[in-house]
Amino acid sequence: MIWDLPNLLVCLVVIFAARLLGKIKLSHAICLTLISFVPFCLNNVLFDARYMPDQFLYWRILSAIRDFSYNSNYYNIRVTEASYMYAFLPLPFVETINSVGFFNKFLMIVVFIWASAVLKLRGWILWFLMLYPSLLLYSSLSLREMLICTLMLFALWTLMRGWYLFSLIFICLLVQVKMQNALMVVLFSTVYLLDKFSNIAFTRKKFIAILGALLLVSYLAFPFIVDQVEYYRVRMFLEDGGLLADYHPIISFIDFLHHGVLGILRTLFAPLPWECKGVFQQIQSLENIGVAALLLGFTWHSYRKIPKQTLIWLFFLLSGLFMYGLVVNNVGTIVRYKLPFIVVYLIFLSYEQVRANDRNVRAQSYALNN
Repeated sequence: MIWDLPNLLVCLVVIFAARLLGKIKLSHAICLTLISFVPFCLNNVLFDARYMPDQFLYWRILSAIRDFSYNSNYYNIRVTEASYMYAFLPLPFVETINSVGFFNKFLMIVVFIWASAVLKLRGWILWFLMLYPSLLLYSSLSLREMLICTLMLFALWTLMRGWYLFSLIFICLLVQVKMQNALMVVLFSTVYLLDKFSNIAFTRKKFIAILGALLLVSYLAFPFIVDQVEYYRVRMFLEDGGLLADYHPIISFIDFLHHGVLGILRTLFAPLPWECKGVFQQIQSLENIGVAALLLGFTWHSYRKIPKQTLIWLFFLLSGLFMYGLVVNNVGTIVRYKLPFIVVYLIFLSYEQVRANDRNVRAQSYALNN
């Protein structure tokens, strides 16, 4: 524990500096300070560290990189690139299984300050970022979910600001850490840029036409992607302890859509209350219901104010849930994989509302002055 105190101190200094500079409110600074201690309370306290064994890989490889003792025998396609990125963060020690959790907590604090000071987000969304149970958990463990989330946020933010070179850099880094998420970001970036430069007025008919075009493209691409999708589905099914005799393959495009839509619902709600095994899954089930209700209410409220932007970001969210719902069966894995998409969706749809409000204020000010 003592080796992680300097890591904790770095996090606290960042919070203190942000508060001193007026970037965050006092109540937010106090809450961030309290949750900075969470990495001490999880591994070998709340649960056995071996419950999530991937943590040991990130810890050992990052430690080897920091000690300049890394060699290619350690290489792991899921871990090495992420560990190199963690190595550049300004936290001094990687001595315990909790250490990488403080690296992730540092990223979470940076994202929060950025959302508050740069994006000008206010109100419930900031409290959600601090208290969302899954984000609180995975930003305190020695896993890569917080890094993935951070890269996605900055890739899309620089895209929205028109800083395309920086966006490309973040996407390239994301490719090294999580190829599937990078593909979703590229797909969304294409849609976002088409909307930005086409200046097409939004109507429901045009939105339906776009959905129809996407379905047609998916239908034409289906013969070329089905084998790859099946490869990942089978592998994940067997890794989760399933029997090959119980596996149901995708045999048609309708089957593909059916599994994908069911996958979206499973990703949002699994485990259902009657499927829970143990306290953690019961907590997860309650969280799912609360987050789903929040997503539904927030999306509807946003749609009434900024319909086009809401549908564009909803496309991003549902695409991610569709992709992972199609191939992943394990409840714990689904929670980890959907986390970045939910965080990105809520942050940027909130940001779109801030930008819309700013445009309205400027328009009203211009009208009054003229």
